Amino acid sequence: MKAKELMMEGFLNTVAERATNITWTEDRKGIVTLKIMKHKLVRKIRTLTKKPEEIIITLDRNGSFIWKSIDGKKDFRAIAKAVSCKYGNTDKDNKKLLKYAKILKRNRFIKFK
Repeated sequence: MKAKELMMEGFLNTVAERATNITWTEDRKGIVTLKIMKHKLVRKIRTLTKKPEEIIITLDRNGSFIWKSIDGKKDFRAIAKAVSCKYGNTDKDNKKLLKYAKILKRNRFIKFK
C-alpha cells in the first residue's frame, strides 16, 4: 500500500467525539448550528474588548449530517458509509471527509480517540 492509502485506512478506523465546550441545535431541515463557548480566560479578555463570549457557526447539509454522526462510537468508515448511502458519494469523497475532519480537529471542535 502507498503512504496515502495507509493514512486513509488509519483515518477511516479512527473514532472521534465532539468537544465538550460546544452545544448544538438542529432546525426542522436538519441543519446544525454550533454554539462554542470560549475558555474562561478568553471570556474575561473578550469582556474587556466587548467581543462576544461565544461563537455561532451554522453548518451546511453535509457538515450537519457528519456532525450528527460523530458520536464517540462510530469510526469514520461507518460515517463515510452513511454519507455514501445518503448522498451517493464515492471514494473520492472520503478525501473530503478526511479534510473536513482535520478542520474540525484543528479548530478543536472534535478530538480523536
